[in-house]
Amino acid sequence: ALRQELTDAWSSRTQTGLFRSPFTAFLYERGWRQGFANAGFPGIEKEYEEAIAFFEPAYGGIAVDMSCGSGLMTRRLMSSEHFQRVLALDYSEAMLTETRRRIREEKLPTEALTLCRADVAALPLATDSVDAMHAGAALHCWPRLDEGLSEISRVLKPNGRFFATTFLKGAYGLPRDNPMGSGGSNGFRFFELDELRELLIAAGFPADNVEVRKEGQGCAIVKATMGESSVSSESRSSE
Repeated sequence: ALRQELTDAWSSRTQTGLFRSPFTAFLYERGWRQGFANAGFPGIEKEYEEAIAFFEPAYGGIAVDMSCGSGLMTRRLMSSEHFQRVLALDYSEAMLTETRRRIREEKLPTEALTLCRADVAALPLATDSVDAMHAGAALHCWPRLDEGLSEISRVLKPNGRFFATTFLKGAYGLPRDNPMGSGGSNGFRFFELDELRELLIAAGFPADNVEVRKEGQGCAIVKATMGESSVSSESRSSE
């Protein structure tokens, strides 16, 4: 038990340390994210097109780019002008700095933007306050995934929408039982499709509203919608 606790703690530090590095933030749009295409990720433009179409019922509301990284999706959500406000959240100060720099470089208006350092497992957002949530190439990095998904379920409004991409086991042609992506000492966790679906349902998304599909060799695309009033705001706040 002690060995497992130490392993989990090391994995968590591996993840948070890597993405809080200014060097990682610098590299993210300079080859790092583009390399995900080798695992079947559709590329940011196609991901945006699918996400923004899925978010259509949420137009005019609040959109969150969780684990925003360098702001790849944040900037597109801002430019779409479909949302009253866009929140870019990340645990990494370095990533938020890179997001801010790129927004300034593209001269995007920031009146409807909020950048905030946040842990997905303890979101600084009110229950039932978000209309659309995006998490691109992120779930495999979250040390407390179950808590993070429960928090997303909590903050989404009834009928709120969650769009995510992440890695599946077998990505990059690795054997499915390869230690890479096992959630072990390297700090990353790759998934099975059914596993992702079960995690989302356990977090509070109605089973009929959860769609998880495989894209390419090893990318999962997640679309999940909260129920109309599956759980009351009071009970969700007290959980």
